Amino acid sequence: ALGRRVRQTGGAEAAHAMNSVANALQNMGEDEEAIELYEAAAAGFEAAGDEANAANARFNLAVSLMALTRYAEARPLLEAVLAFETERHGAEHERTLSTRMGLAVCMKNMGDAEGAMREEEAVLAAMTRTLGPTHESTLVSRFNLATSYANAGDYDRAAREKQAVVEAYTATLGPRHAETL
Repeated sequence: ALGRRVRQTGGAEAAHAMNSVANALQNMGEDEEAIELYEAAAAGFEAAGDEANAANARFNLAVSLMALTRYAEARPLLEAVLAFETERHGAEHERTLSTRMGLAVCMKNMGDAEGAMREEEAVLAAMTRTLGPTHESTLVSRFNLATSYANAGDYDRAAREKQAVVEAYTATLGPRHAETL
């Protein structure tokens, strides 16, 4: 009901509201309605000429689709957002790299473990260069890659990488932080 009322208003302000309400709905488990609002928000931003927020709404839409295991629908959205982010910000910008990380997760869940691992390795290398080895996004990327190594049966490498992530979190956040426990 809330989603329908927000959709009726129109304009860029309504697109922002739709994106926010979609986030709340997705957090409440109302995924289908959230997806409808993300789609409407992206269309609203596009109609207003706001490509950056349209890309953000499409990224959010892709994340929601992946939460519902609708990876085949999510992948082209992520690829389109990645193209936009790369053109707008460059290949090594944090937003671009985060989108690449999302695409790698999608690829992995679609059964392309090898392609996903190559993407994760490239993202980790770029994040380490641009954000530093102890930046939270770099550590998340490194943990994702370690999980891929484990899924591929390379348990020793996975264990080394995960241990390095724990050590980095402990050094930067302290031993009692939620990420290090």
